[in-house]
Amino acid sequence: MNSSSQYRVPLSFAQQSVIASRVTIPKQAANHVSRNRLLYKLTDSHRPKVTLISAPAGFGKTTIAAEWARIHSDQVAWVSLETTNNHLVRFWLSLQASIQIIVPTFLDQTELFIQSVRDGSIETAISLLLNELYSFPHNITFVLDDYHVITGLEIHESMHFFIEHLPTHMSIVLLSRTLPPLSLSRMRVQQELLELNSDDLRFTLGEIQELQSYSLSTRLTQEELVLLEQKTEGWVAGLILALLSFTDHQDRIVYLNKLSGNNRNIFDYLLDEVLSRQSESIQSLLLATSILNSFCPSLVAAVMNDSEAKTLLQDIENSRLFIIPLDDTRTWFRYHHLFGDMLHSRLDKQVKPSERAMLHIRAAHWYDKEGLALESIQHALIAEDFALAASCMERHFNTLITSGDESTLLELLDQIPLRHMIVHPDLFYFQAGSMAVSGKLDHANRFLYNVETFMQEENFISAEEKAILHMKLDLYRTSVAFYQGDVDSFVDLLDQNREGIAQFASIVKVVNIGEALLYRGPIGFGGRLKKMAYLSAKVSTSEERRSMLHYALEGHGYIFLSDLYYELNNLEAARKYMEMALATCDATSNLSVWVPGVILQSKILKACGQVAEAEATLRLALEELRQHHAPHWERLLEAAHIRIQISQGVTVHYGDAWLAQRHMSATDKPIVTREYEQITLARVLMARQQLQEAIPWLNKLLSEARRTDRIGSQIEILLLVAEAHEANDERNKAYDALQRAIKLAEPEGYIRIFLDEGIPLMTLLHRWSSDQDADEQDYTGQLNQAYQAESLIQGTDSPEPAAELEIHFTKRERELLQHIVDGLSNDEIAQQLFLSPGTVKRYIHHIYQKLDVKNRVQAVTKINEWNLL
Repeated sequence: MNSSSQYRVPLSFAQQSVIASRVTIPKQAANHVSRNRLLYKLTDSHRPKVTLISAPAGFGKTTIAAEWARIHSDQVAWVSLETTNNHLVRFWLSLQASIQIIVPTFLDQTELFIQSVRDGSIETAISLLLNELYSFPHNITFVLDDYHVITGLEIHESMHFFIEHLPTHMSIVLLSRTLPPLSLSRMRVQQELLELNSDDLRFTLGEIQELQSYSLSTRLTQEELVLLEQKTEGWVAGLILALLSFTDHQDRIVYLNKLSGNNRNIFDYLLDEVLSRQSESIQSLLLATSILNSFCPSLVAAVMNDSEAKTLLQDIENSRLFIIPLDDTRTWFRYHHLFGDMLHSRLDKQVKPSERAMLHIRAAHWYDKEGLALESIQHALIAEDFALAASCMERHFNTLITSGDESTLLELLDQIPLRHMIVHPDLFYFQAGSMAVSGKLDHANRFLYNVETFMQEENFISAEEKAILHMKLDLYRTSVAFYQGDVDSFVDLLDQNREGIAQFASIVKVVNIGEALLYRGPIGFGGRLKKMAYLSAKVSTSEERRSMLHYALEGHGYIFLSDLYYELNNLEAARKYMEMALATCDATSNLSVWVPGVILQSKILKACGQVAEAEATLRLALEELRQHHAPHWERLLEAAHIRIQISQGVTVHYGDAWLAQRHMSATDKPIVTREYEQITLARVLMARQQLQEAIPWLNKLLSEARRTDRIGSQIEILLLVAEAHEANDERNKAYDALQRAIKLAEPEGYIRIFLDEGIPLMTLLHRWSSDQDADEQDYTGQLNQAYQAESLIQGTDSPEPAAELEIHFTKRERELLQHIVDGLSNDEIAQQLFLSPGTVKRYIHHIYQKLDVKNRVQAVTKINEWNLL
C-alpha cells in the first residue's frame, strides 16, 4: 500500500470530490476560551432559520461556531469552503458530503445528483437534497465556513433557493468576512436572520484575562490588560499574536504603546516578530507550505522534498504556531488565515520564482498520485508547467467529467496553451465541442482558426496526426454551422466530410440539452420552423444525406421532423416520425429522445381528441421512468401531465402538490433549462385564477425567452399573457400580446401552438381578427378554419366561433353553473367545492364574462335558455 494512502479521500465523500477535512468540524485549539455569551445566542431554541457571523479575518468566527458545533456534532453538517467550491457541482457535493458525516446513508445516489446539475437543473438537484431532508426527524444545522470565497452568482442564487425551501426544523450558519449577496434585508424583515458581527466577537476584558493564561507565565496587570484591549480593539488574532510576542523581561507598557491601532499593522508587525524567532528549518517549512490550503505530513514531506519534514511539522503543532487541526486524527491541518497570508507574502519576496514553481510542481505530483486531480492541475498551472497540467487533465479526464467538474475543467483548459492541448485529443475535442454546444459560436470559430494556424506554423505533429486533426476540425466546423443556423454550409460540410462523420460521429455535437420540446432549442433553431423545413427538404434529395443527418443528430432526427410537422398541424406525418423515434429507444436508453417523444405522443393524441389516452400515456411513462432515477426528465413528464390535467379543468390540487414537491414558485429565477416546467407553473397559477402572480411571472419568462432567442417559447408565453389579461378584464393588453405572438408566428407558419390553447384563446383570436385588415385576417382565418375542422373531426358542433366558443366551460365551471342554478350562495358553493369564497367569486365573475351577463338572474336565464347543463 502507498505510504500516503491513509490521506486519500474516502470514496463515500462524493466520489473523491471532497477532501474529508473540509467537511469535518475543526478541533478545539489548546488556548481555547469558551465564550458563553455568544454560545447562548447560537443555542437559543428560537434562533431564526439563518445565522450570519460576519467579521474581518481573525475575529474568531470559526472558533465560536466550531465550539457550538462540537457540542451538537450529531446535528451539525460542517463545510469549510475554499475557492475550488466556486462551481455548482463541487459546492453542493461538499454540502452533501457534510450531511453524510452525520447521516452516512444520505442521498446515496450521488450520480443522480450530478446528472441533475449536468442537465442544467440545479433546482432539481437541490430538490433531491431537500426532499431527503424533509424526511429527517432530527434537527440539522448547516455551517458554511469562509462563505466569502464564493463568488459565483449561480451558487448564491442556488443558496437562496435552498434557504427559501429549507425545512422548518433545519437552519444555516454562514461564516463570512463580507456580507454575502443573499436576500438579507428580506430575511431581516421576516425575522429569519440572526446576525453577529465584529462588535459581538471582540474579546471582553474577562475573556482576554482568561486567554493570557495560556500564553504568559507572568500575568498582565490590569493596566496592561486595558491597554492591550484598547490597542487590539478585542481583535482575537491580534490578542494572540501580542501575547505570543511578549517576553518576561520587557517593559510591556512601552511595547504596547508602540503598537499601531491599525489591525493590518499589528498583524504585520507581530507576525514578523513571531516568525523571526523560529529556527531556519522551521521558517523554511512554514514558507514552503504556505502555498497549500491544507496539508498532511506526507504532503509536507513531498513539497519540502525531505522526509524529515514530518518531524518539523509535529514541532510546529506542539508550539501552537497558528496551525489548526482539521480532523479527529490530527492528520490534516491548515494555517490560521492571517498567518498563512503573511507566510505567502514573505515567500513571494524571499524565494526565487523558479524555486516557488518547484514547490507547486512537487505539490502537483503528490495530489496527482493521490487522485486529487483538480488540486494537482491548479498547482501545475500556478507553476506554469502546462505539460504536467494537461497530462494530469487527460489521465483524470473521465473522473472529472463523471464527478460533474466539467465547468471547472473548461476554465482550467482556458489556461493551457494550444501547443500543450492539441497533443491530448480528449482535452482539445472536449473544449471545442463544449463551445459549440453552449452556443459560443464566435469563440468556437476563433478557437478552430487558431488551431489551424498553429498547425501550419508548428512541425511537432506528424503528417498523419495532422490529417486526422484536420478531419475532426472540419467536423466541428459542421457542428458550428448547424448552431449558427447556416443550413447551406451545414449540408455542404456534411457532403464534404462523409468519411469523418462515419468515423467520428460523436464529434458533430448537435445534441439535445434537456428540452421537452426539441424544436424550441438548438436542434430546432430556436423554433424557426421555416429553417427546420428547409433543412429537411435539402437533405431529403439524397438518401445518403438523410442518413448522415440522422447520424449527426444522434437519434434526435425523427423528433426533429415530428416536432416540425406537429407545429405545422400535419398530425399524420408528426405521428409517423414520433413512432419511428420511440421505436429506437425506451426509458432505459437515450432519454433525451424518449421523453420528448412521449410528450409529443401525448400532444398528438390530445390533438386528435383522445384525451384519456394522452393522459394515460404520460402517467404510464412516469411510472416507468421513476424506476430509472432520472429526475430532470421525470420533472418534464410531470409538467406535461399537469398540462393535460389543467386543460381538462381538473382540480388544481394536483398542480399544487407538484409545485410543493418540486419547490417551485413565481419568485424563482427564470432559467432556460427549466422553461417547460416554469411555463407549466404559469398555467397552474392561471388555473387558480391567480392572475396577479401569473402575469408578472410570464413577463419574466418572456424576457428570458427573448434573451435566448427562442421564438417558439416567446409565442407560447405571449399567448398565455393574452389569455391572462383577457381573464383579468384587460382586453387592450390582451390584444397587444396576441398581436405580438401573431407577428412572430405567422412568418414561420405556426398553427398547432394556437389550437392547443383551445377555446379561450380562439375566442379572443376571433374577436381580435374581426377588427383587423384583410392581410392579417388571412392568417387568423387559417387558424380559425383549422380549429373548426378539428372540432368537426372530434365530433363537436362548431358552426360559428362567435357562438360556440363563447359558451365553453371547464369541468369546475360547470360545477359552479349547477350550483348557481340550484340557488346556492357564494359561501355555500365554497363549502361544497372546498374553495375559498374569494376563489368562488373569481370563478363566477369569469363565468359571467363568458355568458355576457351581469348578475345571477341573467346567468340562470341564459343557462336554461341555452341548455348548458
